Amino acid sequence: MFDVGFWELVLCAVVALIVLGPERMPVVVRSVAHWLGAARSMLNAVKAEFEQELALDKLKQELMPQTPPTPQEPPTVGTPSTQAAVDIQGNADIQSAIEQLKASSPQRASAADEPAAPGKNAEKPSSTADHS
Repeated sequence: MFDVGFWELVLCAVVALIVLGPERMPVVVRSVAHWLGAARSMLNAVKAEFEQELALDKLKQELMPQTPPTPQEPPTVGTPSTQAAVDIQGNADIQSAIEQLKASSPQRASAADEPAAPGKNAEKPSSTADHS
């Protein structure tokens, strides 16, 4: 990636020593070493996490049963009249099932068949019925 040799590093060190001076040079070297260490540890953590994910994926593929994929039938496109006939048939089946349920439970059928009159209550609470 970077082709930096020994002499390039020596040249950088001499320029840094001239620019920074001997008093600030150790502080700068420590600071740069700290940041390089932090970057290296972060890079190692990301690398370890990536390798762990790859290992988990590999393990998952090994544990999955090796079944060949089943060929799927292409979806059939019907004419609108055919689709409507299927929808009507489905609705008729649902309606007949509802009617059978209503017939099998008479108490629900009688309550459902009587529409409530708007504004009139069939039952009044006993606590508010008589207060004279």
